[in-house]
Amino acid sequence: PDTVHPPKTKAELADLVDALRRGPLDEVAGPAHRIAHADPALWPELRELMLAERKAPKGDYRSLLAAIGGDVPNRYGHFSRAWKKAHGHKVKLSHDWFTDLLSLPRSKVSPGLLKVYRDCILEVALFRAASRIGKVPQHAEDVVDALLHAAYLHHGTFRDEVGRALTSVGDEAIPHLMLQTANASNRPRDQVKPDVLRANYAQYNLDRMDRLHPLRAVESVREDPRLLTLVLRSYGTVR
Repeated sequence: PDTVHPPKTKAELADLVDALRRGPLDEVAGPAHRIAHADPALWPELRELMLAERKAPKGDYRSLLAAIGGDVPNRYGHFSRAWKKAHGHKVKLSHDWFTDLLSLPRSKVSPGLLKVYRDCILEVALFRAASRIGKVPQHAEDVVDALLHAAYLHHGTFRDEVGRALTSVGDEAIPHLMLQTANASNRPRDQVKPDVLRANYAQYNLDRMDRLHPLRAVESVREDPRLLTLVLRSYGTVR
């Protein structure tokens, strides 16, 4: 919306990040929404922020995200909340971390987790920005690459929300996800290799978007010659 006033310069972005990290806790929604609508020209800076190293332990993020029902994978990559929900258990499961974090009562955040809370809001705001910028053709490939990397950042803490960001990019992501599947493997001994993890995750997201099957993917972009060309080329490259 026009009322969001997205940042258009590096200085404006830096001020918003600082406000989110240090400003009054009851005013973080404003900077978060503005960052989420950042100008595509700021993508290099947004990418760097999104992939920055995190200092706090994964357990702190897990504890904070549990308050909104955020599903954080265990050491084996298993998402327990989604599994329990699918099997009839009454568990809280968030499908929109951005909205749920911003609406979380401050009483639910212990003083020791305030920095982690702010960092989570910043990270999901950056995912929102990435999903918007990924719709721009000249940025799509790098956005998909960055999001796939973010999926395994800090032991995969944010992977569930990353998947939604990738899906939100839409059909513009198809050829780039397809290229990333080149190293996919079903062999258990390959599952720990970073390139195989990324490839399998790219494949998973194509399936989640109902674009893994070639006919589905081609049909979805048939009316866009540019994108159709990229999709067909990606299949040729992978094969």
